[in-house]
Amino acid sequence: MTFVVTRNRFPAAMAALQAKTADAVAKVAADVKADAVQRAPIDTGFLRSTGYARQSSMFVWRVGFSAGYALYVELGTSRMRAQPYLIPAWNAGRYQLMQALRRIGVFG
Repeated sequence: MTFVVTRNRFPAAMAALQAKTADAVAKVAADVKADAVQRAPIDTGFLRSTGYARQSSMFVWRVGFSAGYALYVELGTSRMRAQPYLIPAWNAGRYQLMQALRRIGVFG
């Protein structure tokens, strides 16, 4: 028995998979940012206003807050209790990303 490949659709399939994966990662990054902004404590509202989600490469996004004191609020200090907002948002987003990648077919 002989098989002859007349069309190679693998490159198109890979491009579609990459595009869907990149879209899923971008959506989760935006959702993590929105969730973290909602979880961030409000004093003046400045911390919430400094939230960002920036793309570094096709599948890499950086989500964080640019307020100089954001880390101290997240982790606490010797004089202030921790008020986590970004880590819990990431934990929720991580599950969301895994579900999206399973739907796409990246993971079995």
